[in-house]
Amino acid sequence: MLLTLVVVALGVLAYQGVRTALALRSAAASAQDLRTQVSDGELQQARSTARSLADDASVARRHSDGWLWSAATLTPVVGDDLAAVRDLAQGLDALAGRTPDALALLDAVKGGLRTPDGAIDLGVVEGLRQPVGRLAAAVDTARADVADVRPDDLVPPLAGPAEEFVDQLDSVASMMGSADSALRLLPTMAGGDGRRDYLLVVQNNAEIRATGGLPGSTSVLTVRDGEVSLGNQGNAGAFGFSVDPVAPLSPAEKQLYGTTLATDLRDTNLTPDFPRTASLMSRIADRVLARPVDGVISIDPVTLAQVLRAIGPVEVAGQQLTADNAVDKLLHQPYQTLPDNDAQDAYFRQVSRGMLDAVLSASGDQVALVQVLSEAVRQRRLLVWSATPAEQEVLARYPVAGALPRDTGTHPAVGFYLNDATAAKIQYFLRYDLDLASLGCTDRGQQVVEATMRLRSRVPRPVSQLTDFVTGYGDYAPRGDDRMNLRMYAPTGGKLTALTRDGKAADIQQVVHDGRQVSVLPVLLAPGQEMVVKATFTTRPGQDGTPRLSWTPGIEWAPTSVVARSRCG
Repeated sequence: MLLTLVVVALGVLAYQGVRTALALRSAAASAQDLRTQVSDGELQQARSTARSLADDASVARRHSDGWLWSAATLTPVVGDDLAAVRDLAQGLDALAGRTPDALALLDAVKGGLRTPDGAIDLGVVEGLRQPVGRLAAAVDTARADVADVRPDDLVPPLAGPAEEFVDQLDSVASMMGSADSALRLLPTMAGGDGRRDYLLVVQNNAEIRATGGLPGSTSVLTVRDGEVSLGNQGNAGAFGFSVDPVAPLSPAEKQLYGTTLATDLRDTNLTPDFPRTASLMSRIADRVLARPVDGVISIDPVTLAQVLRAIGPVEVAGQQLTADNAVDKLLHQPYQTLPDNDAQDAYFRQVSRGMLDAVLSASGDQVALVQVLSEAVRQRRLLVWSATPAEQEVLARYPVAGALPRDTGTHPAVGFYLNDATAAKIQYFLRYDLDLASLGCTDRGQQVVEATMRLRSRVPRPVSQLTDFVTGYGDYAPRGDDRMNLRMYAPTGGKLTALTRDGKAADIQQVVHDGRQVSVLPVLLAPGQEMVVKATFTTRPGQDGTPRLSWTPGIEWAPTSVVARSRCG
């Protein structure tokens, strides 16, 4: 009799396992289809796919959520894997059940977040708060369901999908948290309670800085009851040079970035920490502008090009800007064709006003526009800082703040940040990509991670075809060469243990900044040269979680961070 019961139980468990596996496999395919359909704006097809996803997730949860399955999770060898399948199914079900709500939100966004005259429709924004809040809560529930899942401990066929799901869930959680906070802050920050003035800074990626590029074109955006207007326009140099620092600098900041960090608006983003940058920018701006700014917004031309992909081409400054030519026309051609700084500044003022008018009046794909801006936040290209402490406290929790990425619990953070030392627009021709790998843990539980950066100069020959604005005058580097400083941030309490440049050991300067070791590596690229930098870091004890590497956004529209699977344990 007992043997019969065991056989029946095993048969039922096998059936449940097959149904769960088939449902999860089907759900994975539906999720991929759903991402593609939403990205392509095919919301009608997406609704059907969302229903299939929800059905599959429900089947997977039901068949892995009973006493028999729970008992099987206690068995040796396969118990952890079965527990992970159950938790993943529960998390997926919690999330998939809210997918129709998410699509309804996209419909609302597609209907427009602006009034007919181009103002931000604060009524629509207010109406989105509750449904977004419910979605954010569902994501939090799903994350709680999978909190105990450790992909590295699972069998290989399960480890990959589990890791991908957990990573995607973390990404969605960050996005939903940002959206939830944005909808709570936007009515006030958009002037719902009175006038707001923001310093809008366009970072010039052709002259690279840690947060993206040299602060170039500047404008004052005035917002009242959602209505946006463009005020004082100029360039970062017009704010002048303060004799005294506008804020105290730490000894480490002075050593790493110099005192101009707090005296010249153009140097405020030598640090990769945008909240620090923006607070310094606002103090410098307040000395010149008629009234203090309420915050700082930063964007770059690479993002503006993608905005044009969503809203369509615009006519500005006597030419058509498109998604395909905007980067060239904003970051290179002005320095090749316009004779002096005054002509360049006049051009950028026209572009700024034309782009703002186009965005506010555009009838393009609003869903695509929101997707572009969301991706710009993830790439640290669209950044926001508020001078109101309560608002900044909320912003600081999310990527839109642009804060220097820091360790989270057992998960170490590494950062690679570039600053130009050529005093020219030569980084228009710079390309780079980065990788991260975990090499395992020491006996003391210190994780060893290796970051690799590949840099390439695409400066054309002969260099004489480029103007002095692009190459510089040869004061800091031979014309056509690209001189930069690479600052590498180790995890908090960790350290750099090895560094090579093209396979050879490199000499560096090291400074401890806010508990993190920072290593400074001079970089010089000749036209056409490629360089590989490899840095090995050892974390403090106990940091055996997933490591993350972040870096400066460049000319290419691409991710600016990567995670690696921990090889500890």
